[in-house]
Amino acid sequence: MQQNKLIIAIDGPGAAGKSTVAKLLAKKLNLTYIDTGAMYRCLALYAYRNNIDPKDVDALVEGLKTLDIFLDNTGKVFLNGEDVSHKIRTNEVTKLASPVSAPRPVREILVLKQQELAHKSENGVVMDGRDIGTCVLPGANVKVYLTADPKVRAKRRFDELTAKGEVCDIIISSFFLCMFRSIFHAFSQDNWNRRKHVQYN
Repeated sequence: MQQNKLIIAIDGPGAAGKSTVAKLLAKKLNLTYIDTGAMYRCLALYAYRNNIDPKDVDALVEGLKTLDIFLDNTGKVFLNGEDVSHKIRTNEVTKLASPVSAPRPVREILVLKQQELAHKSENGVVMDGRDIGTCVLPGANVKVYLTADPKVRAKRRFDELTAKGEVCDIIISSFFLCMFRSIFHAFSQDNWNRRKHVQYN
């Protein structure tokens, strides 16, 4: 990866505001935004469409070999050429996202894909998700750990789902490839009560 590119890694639990902050930063700094969560959701959509059991690791790994995931700078997500930006946010896919992301072989493959996307970026990237500063982009110039009170995170997810008219089944959980690896050198930010326009100032 070129040393003159600005690489920002944002980690944190679900519904902490990572994507919101990452998008704002990418726009303000003219960097490429990479939503790693969307990549796992693409696999979840594939599993849902093909009736694949999330516990069938071999089927998930084989499926990944056939998936071409592309994220453009407008926030759209494409799976094998199809715009699935909205389809990967449905309640059915959301429920599958965590279980299909759990197997280590799956995460190892997608980490390589994420690193490849960052490497191809010409102007630098802002990447958010899990294990970004430890496993995906350990050499990032800036590392941020964004968190929020669990009750606030649960309410955010509840509001997000109910606004879409979807059944709210909240499970705040995390699967880490680099289990318990501390990001002791990352800047930590509690994002529990911040408005969008002051989050990144």
